[in-house]
Parts: sequence; C-alpha cells; structure tokens
Amino acid sequence: MIQKIEPHIKTHMNLFKLYFNTAACFAIALSSTAHAQCADTLSSDGWFIHATDARTNFAHNTLKIMPADERTLWSVGNRILAQPTTDDTEFVIVRSKNIKTSDYRPALGQFVSVIGWAKVDGKPINGTVALKITKADVEITAQDKLLPASCFVNNLKNTVVQPADIKDTAKIIAFINETYIGERNSLIIVDKGLAAGIAVGQTWSLIDQNNQLASAQPFGQAQVLQVFDDISILKITAAQHEARLQTQLRYLP
Repeated sequence: MIQKIEPHIKTHMNLFKLYFNTAACFAIALSSTAHAQCADTLSSDGWFIHATDARTNFAHNTLKIMPADERTLWSVGNRILAQPTTDDTEFVIVRSKNIKTSDYRPALGQFVSVIGWAKVDGKPINGTVALKITKADVEITAQDKLLPASCFVNNLKNTVVQPADIKDTAKIIAFINETYIGERNSLIIVDKGLAAGIAVGQTWSLIDQNNQLASAQPFGQAQVLQVFDDISILKITAAQHEARLQTQLRYLP
C-alpha cells in the first residue's frame, strides 16, 4: 500500500525541472539504502531499481491504471481511473523496463521512466477517482503505472562530492536505451560501484583506449546519478563522438 510521507511536497508540471525524491518514496520501496547510494534528487530521465533488491516490487507498490471508457490507449485530455491511498491530486505516469547486458543473461534491474502526468478530475466514488491526463510523451497503456506527485521535487539540490583517490577504471556494460552506442544525454551502466569508491555527483571521463591505458585520451564526460554495490548509473554530459559497450571511464577529480 502506498503511504503518504509528510511534509507534502508540492510539484510543478515541468519534467525538465523534476527530480525523483528518493527520501519521499522509501515507503513504496522504489529505492533501497541497504546496498545503494542515491542522491536526494535524480534526473527526470528516470531511476534504476537493482535486481538484487528483494524488497522492491515495483508493480505491487504503484497504482494500477484502469480504463474509464472503451479506450485501451490514452493521451492528453483522456480520462483514466485509479484507486489512490493518498490525498495527492496529481500523479506521475511511469513505465518500467528490464535492463540486460544481453538477451541471454539475467536482468541487471529495472529502469523506470516518467512518461506523463495526470490530475484528479472529480470527487472519489467508492474509493475510485477519475484522473485526466495532462501530459503524455507517448501513448499510455494499462501496463503503465501511477505514482503520487509527492514522490518528486522541482528543485535540484547541490550534491557535495568528496574528493576520492580512485585508481581503477570502469567500463560501460549497458545502455539504458538498450542500444550498443550512446551519445550526449545517454544513460549508461558501468561495472563499478560503492566498493570502487564511486559516489553520486562524481564526474568521470570517457576515454579512447589505445594500446596502453595510460596514454588513452578523454573524449567526453559522464556524471554519476546512482551507485549500488556492484554497478553505477551515469549520464553522459559531453561527448565528441559516440560511446560504445566496453568504453572505459576514468575518475575525474
């Protein structure tokens, strides 16, 4: 059951300024601090749920979308039904997908994307409320889910990054968009995590590897968004050319 956490955080409908507030959503098990380091704010691209987090059942801890009419696909202006357990009047529409390093290996976890917004449109009837879709980046389906808008904030806090002495390099093992290459703004998963000293807010260089790693030249940068024991999620913030699977990264103090 979704529980409301006080204080209630008012949000604005501007996805480019929205950030997932992990602290406000611990009760619905979207992130676990048992093995993960997450900033209070993550980018509006979405967030990652590690496959080893046994406490996380994303589908169970979100609200189901129910049809309000004969439609099976919905867009802006359409109405849907839900049975919320909070007094939120705005809801974020999200979509999750499994992320794998290959078709033959188990999923690393799920990535949850924000794809739209809905607002309460009328009084509840027997616990069911009508919602009107106010924003949709894609067509909404019954497989998508709802989260209270109070899970998000619209002000990005500055993350204090402590200096670190990291000698190891990391390498890209997956792209969130499930391709084999990525450019600026792509979300990537690397094979190092907390044990290697990676922390939220750090900047890492993407490097063109020659025969010797010491002489490899940087061609871009990526910022750390989430860190788990064994992997981390980064966003490419600058790139002179595309990054690929196995592209290496070096910590940039």
